[in-house]
Amino acid sequence: MKIFKNIFLNLDTVRLRTKLILFVSSLIVLVAIFFYFYIMNLQKTLYNESFIKSANGTLETVKFGMEEILTLESYETVNKIFLQAKKDKYVEFIVLTLDKDEILAKYPESLKITIDRLNQLSLKKSLQDSVFVLSSTYKSKLWSGELFIGFSTKEIKEQKEKVLSDVGITNLIILFVIVIGIILITTNITRPLENLRRVTEKIGKGNLSTRADESKGGLEVTSVSRAFNQMISSLTDTQKELQSELSEAAIFVFSILPEPIKSDLTVEWRFIPSRELGGDAFGYHYIDEKNLAIYLIDVAGHGVGSALLSVSVVNIMRTQSLTGTDFHNPCDVLFSLNQVFQMENHGDKFFTLWYGVLNKKTLELKYSCAGHPPAFLVRKTKTNIKEIKKIGALNNFIGFLPNIKFESNVFQMQKNDSLYIYSDGLSELMNEKNKMISEGEFTQSLKDYDDKSIDELLINLRDKQRNNTFTDDCSIIKIII
Repeated sequence: MKIFKNIFLNLDTVRLRTKLILFVSSLIVLVAIFFYFYIMNLQKTLYNESFIKSANGTLETVKFGMEEILTLESYETVNKIFLQAKKDKYVEFIVLTLDKDEILAKYPESLKITIDRLNQLSLKKSLQDSVFVLSSTYKSKLWSGELFIGFSTKEIKEQKEKVLSDVGITNLIILFVIVIGIILITTNITRPLENLRRVTEKIGKGNLSTRADESKGGLEVTSVSRAFNQMISSLTDTQKELQSELSEAAIFVFSILPEPIKSDLTVEWRFIPSRELGGDAFGYHYIDEKNLAIYLIDVAGHGVGSALLSVSVVNIMRTQSLTGTDFHNPCDVLFSLNQVFQMENHGDKFFTLWYGVLNKKTLELKYSCAGHPPAFLVRKTKTNIKEIKKIGALNNFIGFLPNIKFESNVFQMQKNDSLYIYSDGLSELMNEKNKMISEGEFTQSLKDYDDKSIDELLINLRDKQRNNTFTDDCSIIKIII
């Protein structure tokens, strides 16, 4: 219990730590993304404001110079102003109008543009355009009109994009480093946990030899792995003990089964439990010098509980310890067993039973069965044709309700008859189409292999089962007269 407690406590710590790391890492990534877009927007705004201020400064300087020079001098000085303004590397062109409806001067002189076009450009304030146009009215003693200056945005956009690209690359590098760090940290935790999961799956499939890696994953994960391995070692030791005890119990079950008979009649059997311990058990013994009692029990379920009940019933039958019961009378035997083994007093377990008494002198067979499949008799005719006779009765299983009356029948056997008593693990087989084989298929196998060994018969029946494996306890008794 302490090992389990340590595993769960350490797993909770690992989960909490992993969640915390993922939360902090996600927060850092989100902050980095926000910072990237914030810097981009801030840089863009700063460039725009700086560019516009510079352009406005150039415009106001040119305007002031022109107003002063035009007042004092003449038209020829305009070109000097234009040339001075052109020193601004961003100035693309300058246009001076007269009374706002006539172009007075322009630079360069080869510029082809109209006043309407200039007015349209000056209304656009987007730095995404290749030319950013500012305008301002002027007044002097000589002339008055409007001044237009076009500033090239090509270089400023290139610089801005370069800076934004540098910021973006820097942020991407930071994000990349953060993501790699997250992957390394979380992998250091999640990979050992994934290994634990795979180990758990292998253990669930019965492979108790696998172990978790105790050398990776940090203190908490290695503590979990260590505790997990201790748990597996404990489970392995416990399983070995249980396996040893089950093997001893299986040996005991086989030890109480009767020896084959080879005298006036032949009796042989095979028992194939689906696990070490099954719910089938059987026996036969002479009640007196003439009468042989034969019985086969099938307890519902598998495993230890079913095996204990089946062994208890067989021991009672073998020692004939049912008080006041005539073991020559099948009805009497079934009635007494039903009174003793009620389900409510035996863990809700019930069982089916075939019971018969064969007089080896007269070959008369008295029989009855409680919810059990009927026995089948294979008889050879004078023409060597094999016939099948059903030897069964319709009664409730043992343990259903007390004071139930059971019916029995009598069958006259003959020399060379073969009687097969079996459990439903042999007759209720599922074929490859997931359908149960018919009674005709089962009895045909009995006829085909009647002259052969029981082992050959069992191989034939097993081949009819899907995956060629018996999935239920299988018991069979063969009596040859």
